[in-house]
Amino acid sequence: MNINTNKKNYDLMAVIRSMSGQSCAGDDIGLAWELAREMERRQPNHAAGHGSFFLPSLSLMREAGLLRTSTAGEETLGTPAHGVVDGIGGNGSALVPNVVLIAQFIEALGAATVLGKSGATIINDLEGNVYIPRASADISADWVNEGAPVGKKNPTFEQVQLVPHTLGAYTDITRRLSMQTNNVVTKIVLNMLLNAVNRKVEQAAFAGTGSDGQPQGILGISGIGSVSMTANAPTKGALLDFINALETANVDTGSGCCWYATPAVKKLLAETIDLTPIKDAAGTESEKIVGGVARRYLYEAGKCEDFPLYASGLCPANKLVFAKASDIVLANWGAISLLVDQYTLSTTGSIRIVCMSEWDFALLHPQSLAVGTAIAEAEPGS
Repeated sequence: MNINTNKKNYDLMAVIRSMSGQSCAGDDIGLAWELAREMERRQPNHAAGHGSFFLPSLSLMREAGLLRTSTAGEETLGTPAHGVVDGIGGNGSALVPNVVLIAQFIEALGAATVLGKSGATIINDLEGNVYIPRASADISADWVNEGAPVGKKNPTFEQVQLVPHTLGAYTDITRRLSMQTNNVVTKIVLNMLLNAVNRKVEQAAFAGTGSDGQPQGILGISGIGSVSMTANAPTKGALLDFINALETANVDTGSGCCWYATPAVKKLLAETIDLTPIKDAAGTESEKIVGGVARRYLYEAGKCEDFPLYASGLCPANKLVFAKASDIVLANWGAISLLVDQYTLSTTGSIRIVCMSEWDFALLHPQSLAVGTAIAEAEPGS
């Protein structure tokens, strides 16, 4: 790759203005178009159509040196746009302007995505239907007597299939709204579109139905583990059953395993005291609570049984999931494509921004995930 990063910062909004015929003086779209062309070169079977534009993948932005790491360890691109919109009140208040701080726009509260943060495997820029070979049975060895032949043992193989499923969203921005906000609203709406895509991807990764255009979510994959739990009464024994289910299937739980749950389930675990009887050296049960102080809760300091717990409203309701995160696969077919459509709504001067991408999900080994049901009766607001 030979990207000229001496050009101005990556300015996606300048590209959108250019594509919608609303370019501003000083706009520099060179770097953005170079990266879009590089994405198109890397996926020759997914050429951008007229009026569409490829967003660069995270790996490409890293190669181009465009990402910075925040103090919280998150990667960010550039700085937020600045701009204010002045309004005039009525009567005496007409002398006092109302200032709308666009740069300080407050996004709607949306459920956090946790799969990428926990270490799930993300495979980018796939082409066609993909098959990942997997050994379904290993070679075993046997002891033999002297002079006896060693037995023949053949491994068996199967395939994990990944097929693209299209996810999209669009919104319309009126001409006057775009003009009166110095195009800053376009950036806000674009961010909302991309966040909507990310949230839908994560939601489907857990619970996609496999029908009506949806990919099959990991909880619907045949062969995953199941742990029986009593409604609203989780126990230490049940948590250990999750870990035992993976280890019995020879999954290495030494590192990379974690829990996924909704905030309601996390709260339940944090409120539940571990009531497992404690036995002394003679095997006699002793009191769980000594001196009036509970020994521990099932969820403490971000962990259950020493494994981190990731909570999000995008996790499946009323369930607790334990998994080896790196065995969860989120696969996409190329970059997210943006279509800036200034024709459909041309009589109003509005523009339509369409966001589309292709995804599928898999488990490298179904035995690497176990799910427990009926842990909580209801989610807040349900």
